[in-house]
Amino acid sequence: MAYIVGEAYLAGCDFYPTTGSGAPVPDRAVADGGGSLPGGQQQARRAILWMCVVAAAVLALWRPPAFLEATVLLSDLDSQALSLAAENIRFNDLGSRVFCLQADLLSALAAGSVDLILSNPPYVSAAEMHDLPAEYEHEPQVALEAEAEGTALALRVLRTAALLLSSEGLLVLEVGETAETLECSLPRVPFTWVDLPQGGSGVAVISAQELRDWSAAGLL
Repeated sequence: MAYIVGEAYLAGCDFYPTTGSGAPVPDRAVADGGGSLPGGQQQARRAILWMCVVAAAVLALWRPPAFLEATVLLSDLDSQALSLAAENIRFNDLGSRVFCLQADLLSALAAGSVDLILSNPPYVSAAEMHDLPAEYEHEPQVALEAEAEGTALALRVLRTAALLLSSEGLLVLEVGETAETLECSLPRVPFTWVDLPQGGSGVAVISAQELRDWSAAGLL
C-alpha cells in the first residue's frame, strides 16, 4: 500500500517509500521510540549510528527528548537507500543533525566515536527466504538475506562495535528469529534479550564494556 499511495507513516512521521529501497517498518529494536534504554544511558550526547536498515524509515526515532541533542548518522551500503533517506531528511526538516553515511557496516567510523549503535542487519537465511510472505518479494533482497544461516552480518557487527563505542556506549542489535542460531554460533556469549513493550523478540542490548570483555576473552 505504501508503494501504491507514495507515502507511509511511522511513529507519527510521514515518509516517501520507493520500490528497491523499501518502505518504513516498525523495527522492534526501537519499538518503544527509544525512550528507555537499559544501562542508565538516557542521553546520547555524541553520535548515534543507525545502520543496516531501510534508510528511509529511520527518522522517526529522533523525536524523543532522550535524543534531541545527538548527532544522528544513517549508515547504509546502498546508494539508492541513502538517496531516499536524504529526501526524507529534507522533508522532515532534520538536516541540521541527521546525516547519511555510505559505508560497509562500521568500516567508516573512528574508534570511540559513537555513544549508541542501533543495528538491524539482514538476518534471514537463504532457506527462510523461500518461506517469507509474498509481500517481501517487493523488498530489496540485500536488506533481508545474510549468509551463515542469517548470522554473518550480525557477527561482524558484534566483533567491531566494541572498538567504535564510547566507554559508556551501547549496542542495540536486532536479529529476530535468528537469535537462537546466533546463540549457537557464539555458545559462550551471555546475550541479554530484552522484553519489548510492543511485542516481538530477538533484540539484544549490549554495553561497550561487555563487548570488550567478550572480545578479550575470545568469546566473539
